[in-house]
Amino acid sequence: MRRVVDAVHGATTVEPRPGYASGTYDADVGDAVLGYVVGIEWPPAVVAETNRAADAPGYDGEYLAAPDAPGFESWLAARLDAAVGYEAREYDAQRPAAFTNWVTTDPLDHPYEPFVAVDPDAVAATDAYDAGTFAAYHVYPYYPPLLNETPAYANYTDHRGEPNSYAGYLNDLVGATDHPLLVAEFGVPASRGVAQRDVHGRDHGGHTETEQGEIFAAMYEDVREADAAGGIAFSWHDEWFKRTWNLDDFSDPDRRPHWSNVQSPEQRFGLLTFDPEGAVPLDGSAGAWADATAATPERDPVRLRDGADASRELTGLRVTSDAAYLSIRIELDALDGGVDWDATNYLLAVGVTDRGARALPYGVDAAAPADFCVRLGGPGDSRATVRPQYDKFAYQYGAEAGLDLDAYRDPEPGAFAPIRTVVSRGYTVPPTDERVPFESVETGTLRYGNGNPEADAFDSLADVHVSPATDAVEVRLPWLLLNVADPSRRRLGDFWSEGLDAHETFEAIDVAAASYAPAGADGTAAELDAETNLTHAVPGVSGGRIRLLRFAPPTWDRPAYTERLKESGRIVGDTFGRYADRE
Repeated sequence: MRRVVDAVHGATTVEPRPGYASGTYDADVGDAVLGYVVGIEWPPAVVAETNRAADAPGYDGEYLAAPDAPGFESWLAARLDAAVGYEAREYDAQRPAAFTNWVTTDPLDHPYEPFVAVDPDAVAATDAYDAGTFAAYHVYPYYPPLLNETPAYANYTDHRGEPNSYAGYLNDLVGATDHPLLVAEFGVPASRGVAQRDVHGRDHGGHTETEQGEIFAAMYEDVREADAAGGIAFSWHDEWFKRTWNLDDFSDPDRRPHWSNVQSPEQRFGLLTFDPEGAVPLDGSAGAWADATAATPERDPVRLRDGADASRELTGLRVTSDAAYLSIRIELDALDGGVDWDATNYLLAVGVTDRGARALPYGVDAAAPADFCVRLGGPGDSRATVRPQYDKFAYQYGAEAGLDLDAYRDPEPGAFAPIRTVVSRGYTVPPTDERVPFESVETGTLRYGNGNPEADAFDSLADVHVSPATDAVEVRLPWLLLNVADPSRRRLGDFWSEGLDAHETFEAIDVAAASYAPAGADGTAAELDAETNLTHAVPGVSGGRIRLLRFAPPTWDRPAYTERLKESGRIVGDTFGRYADRE
């Protein structure tokens, strides 16, 4: 804490250490610092063990005291007292200080999830500490599960007349302390992936940038309506280095800061984002793909003369990548206003492991060295799937999820599995003994939209864009969806062969595109009187095997990016301004 105080007053140098902040702090920003909030979200086991091991509870300091407090609060009081005293002596300054707390160690009685308590009221300012102390809590709507399971919260009606567990909890929390209460972190991430659910939809991920801003604004309104002292939006910018509990085993922890994992909620809380340099906008613009690796078809298509031949005729395939995505563009003869998905589907084969050709799904009578297969059957009917022996979800969570793992180890020809992510490993609700089951989501489902931040119809979660104006369909696939543990060095996970900690280097990614006429709503390919039941393929098909375009993604050590304020940043700014105008 002394180093923090020195940094605030521009009087320290922090030497570089991997994973830590460093630099020379020579500007005194004390006039702009309102106060200090110290510490982390305390693990309950650490709190309990500190209390057990404490020799003499209670603390009596010059600026802060904790008479008769348990060992943990006594330790916190001593740390704060030392920091406040240091700033007073060295810089003749005082400002309010508090310690971090969160739902998991709050002092409320939670029969639906009992925890050990850390009580800010156990620590008080002495007469020498004019600035005083306050309570500071990190409060998110989706964790811990008690926010979903406690009936008084799940059924609480907020100031809008709507059910709102977050507002219900805040109402209890503010009433449980004599200190002013600051919600020191709140927010939701604009990530593609989801890590936890909220009973009212404020999930840990899965939000567009606009939805993120709307939820941020609503949560801040809840904070103010609960008569809290204020709230701090988490966070100002995205953080590529962060880990998320349900994904961290699948990436290289030493290289996380070098690429943008859009699957990871913990990386996408920011109101400011970093768009990777060289990323295609996913809006149909042909010029953005000029430097992509490309192929054209080797033969003419099979024509069915049903009015959809032009949309099934592929004229080109382009592949590129950036620090967040592998991007693929299918170029077509003509879309004539759009794709008739009842007459035309597309298939992408993506190979990363060089493990040989295998039969493709959806009744396609062709093979390819594909680890992943993407079917484009229109909005609500498009997904990426994985060959079962390369499914990381099945490897780590298959037994808990009740999967038939023998079918993954020795799959049927043409079998590809949904790509899933766990969002809950299940738990028992204490008062009722009800078992909440294991839960996962299919993260391989693909969303249609415009991925260009400058477009009026921008959708930050868009995976697929159909562009009738340029006769193209564009797809972007997050690296982690393809089991890439570190795209900056072309490193793959090799789970079933070597385990979660093993990564292997790949030289290139193989990609092919094909079209076919679906026989029904499930996307099964209709039979044709031809070599295969594909109507066209790029690069081509020979002897029942699809040839693939080989793409070597660039590598890097320092990723290039452009800063961009998200729409959520504008929404939150407007909300803060509205409340500021009232005061």
